[in-house]
Amino acid sequence: MAYCERNFPAREALAEDDGPDMRERITAAKDEFMRWVRVENHGIKERNVLKLLLPVGIREHEIETAWLATIDSFGSDRGTTAHQSASKPQALPDPKSELETVKAIVKGMIPIDRRLAELRAE
Repeated sequence: MAYCERNFPAREALAEDDGPDMRERITAAKDEFMRWVRVENHGIKERNVLKLLLPVGIREHEIETAWLATIDSFGSDRGTTAHQSASKPQALPDPKSELETVKAIVKGMIPIDRRLAELRAE
C-alpha cells in the first residue's frame, strides 16, 4: 500500500460510511499495481524495474546498483533502437557485447529471484 498511487481523498466530515475499508484499499492497491504491470509498463529502465520490485517487498538496498545501471543503459539502448532505427541509420550492435550484457542482467536477477522466493514463503 505504501507504493499505491491510487487516490483516496480525505472526507470533510465522517459519516456512517467512512469510505473504503482496509480490505477494499488493499484490493484497490493490488489491482492498480497489476493494471500498471499489464498495461503501462513498457520498459526495462531503472524506474520501471523499481516500480515492479519495490511494491512487492524488495528494498532498494537489496538491488545491486551496478546491475540497476546496466538495466537502465540496456533499456535506453533498446528504446533508441526500437523507436529511432527506422528514421535514422545506426551502427549495428555488437552481438558479443550484447550477449555479455544480457548474461550480466540475468546473473543480476538471481539474488532478486531468491529474495522474491523468500517473500512468497513468508
